[in-house]
Amino acid sequence: MSTDKPDEPLLQANAWCGDAAATGARSARASAWALRRSIERPRNLLGPAAAPNVDLRDWKHEKVGWGVVLPDRDGLLNGERDTGADAPAAIRKLIAARNGAPVFRYRPDIADSGRLQRYYGHGKTASLRVGGSYGIADDRSVPRYLLIVGSPLQIPWKFQYRLQCDAFVGRLDLDDDGLERYVDALLNDWPGASRHADKPVLWAVDHGHPDITYLMRKVVAEKVHAAFVSGGFDARLLTDGQARSADLCGAQKA
Repeated sequence: MSTDKPDEPLLQANAWCGDAAATGARSARASAWALRRSIERPRNLLGPAAAPNVDLRDWKHEKVGWGVVLPDRDGLLNGERDTGADAPAAIRKLIAARNGAPVFRYRPDIADSGRLQRYYGHGKTASLRVGGSYGIADDRSVPRYLLIVGSPLQIPWKFQYRLQCDAFVGRLDLDDDGLERYVDALLNDWPGASRHADKPVLWAVDHGHPDITYLMRKVVAEKVHAAFVSGGFDARLLTDGQARSADLCGAQKA
């Protein structure tokens, strides 16, 4: 703050606005506003929910949770929107197997703010912000794990990216036969599968500096690989002479 005269204080901002500095006279009510704010209770501002003292890998925990996201559709009755009665048969089976997991609806009019529509059997509705309150402990919370069921034409990629800022999000865009096979394998713990989730394979082509592949290897692939290894995973990084399609296919079959 600078003063040209003792009784005329000016506020000056570090901002460019042409030839003159950004300045302005202080309001006559400034002192009263500051004093009032100093004695008021702090306002509760929106922000991320506090991290729960639970293992976030435990999707069954009420403070973590798992749920389904479906497109909102006209013509559904109470008791249909909230239960996912319009979902493919395999998804309804999955919802039932997971103790009637909560069902949320994508609506374009609230999507930009990262919200999902929740319908309830008693006829009430709510627009819930993902990241506001996590879990399945109450009807106002949104699970950390969300499964989008539908094509990008029904639920856009843009919305999935928005949800991924605050939740762990996946998508199934399969026909009925594909969904049946997927859900059956999931519910039966992937019988006969030879893949191991604790042995990730990373693949990074490197054409040398200053090519972008060199930067992607250094900034992304090597750091992700190091994080996996420090976390106890048996991770492999294929690069240089091993960054060939045949090596990647072979590593995935190993």
